[in-house]
Amino acid sequence: MLVLLACGLVVLPAPVQERPGSFTEADFAPAKSETRFRVRSMRKAMVWLREITIRLSEDPDFKVDTRSLHMAIALLGGDEITQLLDNPDHWPKPPFPDGSWARWKQLAPLREALLERLGGLDPALGLKRFPAGAQLILRAAAAIDGPGTLTLWLESREAWRSADRSPLIDNMCQWIEGVGEVPTIAPEKDEEENTVGASLLEGWASQDAAAAWRAIDGVSGEFCSATELCGFVSGLPDGSAWADWAAKLLPVRWQVAEHGFDAGTTNPILALAKRWVKEEPAQALDWLNVQQPKWDEELKSADSFDFLFWRGRIPFWRGTSGHTEYLPVEVFVLADWIEAHPQDAFEWLDANSVDDDILAELVGWSKWPESTKEELIRRRADSGRRGRPPEESAPAEDPDPAPSPGE
Repeated sequence: MLVLLACGLVVLPAPVQERPGSFTEADFAPAKSETRFRVRSMRKAMVWLREITIRLSEDPDFKVDTRSLHMAIALLGGDEITQLLDNPDHWPKPPFPDGSWARWKQLAPLREALLERLGGLDPALGLKRFPAGAQLILRAAAAIDGPGTLTLWLESREAWRSADRSPLIDNMCQWIEGVGEVPTIAPEKDEEENTVGASLLEGWASQDAAAAWRAIDGVSGEFCSATELCGFVSGLPDGSAWADWAAKLLPVRWQVAEHGFDAGTTNPILALAKRWVKEEPAQALDWLNVQQPKWDEELKSADSFDFLFWRGRIPFWRGTSGHTEYLPVEVFVLADWIEAHPQDAFEWLDANSVDDDILAELVGWSKWPESTKEELIRRRADSGRRGRPPEESAPAEDPDPAPSPGE
């Protein structure tokens, strides 16, 4: 089956010689910083963006702030955007000529911003002219019109299926530079479709989560795509009713093909819990602890290659022992929280009880800096603090205890 990024551009300019057609100070409105400018006209925006494209392609150290970039692109129409994206010198089609892959990566932020803008203006034109950018185009379009974008995607998907080969979606291939500049590992067609659908759902959920969920609920077939469900969860606005969404997600049967399995992107339960814990840690972890025994029973009865049942445990290759272990979701949820907001996470861990085995896995599994691991080890060793507020880390001894009865 089956977002919306609108920034702006700030340039960090190096001194350049003014040329005919170049911007002057009068062509910009000063922003908060002396290095930030606001373009006023479409014509000047096109000139500026062409100059930026050349600078980016020629100078790997040149940086452009996304806020200024999107401010300029917001002045363009569909025709102007297609003119910029149609330049084969900047964005050639695979296989890439020698050296062009590095230039493609350098220009990626500009390409992404242009595709997002085109998705908001004319997604049908965008998919027809630049199908490789389907993720960005449909995500931006769905944040404006979810039902219309779904209809467009289903029609386009059928056309792809009837074609000899579907387009290679941007950022979905693995590359080895210098080996003909061609993809070394191309994704399966269903994996591509699910990833595009996930982007659509992400944009739709950011605008109308209830309607996007009804579309998921109405999918024909026994299983939903785990990738698409993760896209939906990613699009939910901050402050969502996480407990309600957890209850909706829990009974949904989802699956993912083995070749596409990735704990970070294809486990909807994990994706939701990671977001929930940052806003309501006690409720999120309590919910996980209630569900974990049920998920463990599912795993016991599942075939070792049945990814459907990997709801509450994530397969982890234990390099030292040479076998795969299944770690509880809580390990990955806490790891993500500590990495994103270490102070909040550590303060919560100080005041609440967490199983020592979970904390041990956090230290052994995570790829944090050594300083973060050492902090967690110190707190784990200080077991007397856990479960009490920080100011009650250890009970004070009474210097003059009252006599017991009978003394």
